[in-house]
Amino acid sequence: MPKVPEKTDFPVSQVRRYLEPGPIVLVSSKWQGAINIMTLGWHTILEFSPSLVGLMISGGNHSHRMIRESRECVVNLPTTAQIETLVRFETRLGAVVSSDHPLAGLEMMPLRNCLGYPLIFADRSMVMHSIVSEAFTTAGLVAEPTFVTNSIEAMKSLAALSDGIAFLSKFDVAEEQHNGTLSYISIRDGTFGKNVLSLVQREKRGRAIAATIFAEDLKRSLH
Repeated sequence: MPKVPEKTDFPVSQVRRYLEPGPIVLVSSKWQGAINIMTLGWHTILEFSPSLVGLMISGGNHSHRMIRESRECVVNLPTTAQIETLVRFETRLGAVVSSDHPLAGLEMMPLRNCLGYPLIFADRSMVMHSIVSEAFTTAGLVAEPTFVTNSIEAMKSLAALSDGIAFLSKFDVAEEQHNGTLSYISIRDGTFGKNVLSLVQREKRGRAIAATIFAEDLKRSLH
């Protein structure tokens, strides 16, 4: 008899990171002479015939109002043949603390060192939540967040104004590190997976001076 594959239970609260990934689309909108375009990863096919596509756009997003008022938008699917990668950066989530936090002088530490402080988590609607929760579980640690929010800006503000610890990438806090308001601490043993930031442009346009300057600024901020 054929061997029956083994199955394991998986928390429903953490499946989004596996079920949601799909092509990143560009949603363009126009209203009262203004034109806007946003990247979007949360979309799905709701009906095949007649065709119906669902897009998840936050009410606080500028595109939301434009699409609501104009009652139309365009979903653009860029292909890899249309873009050229100018520069690619890799980093991981790490502990983000205020510049005067007791841990601020560290460059690297184990995840368990975070448990003595208030923890600032992304809420369950964000992929970061499952990544951080899974990291604590894998390390055999029980984490009870003190603050939960769906705003990266709120996470940074809470970390800057308290002794709390947020879990963000160097990309998220590049400006605050440069200004000296926040510190990024790597977590030992590769607890968190890599995040990739790519700076791209439409192909066959040559490298614009502005793009080159921006890429160099990113390099200085992230290294």
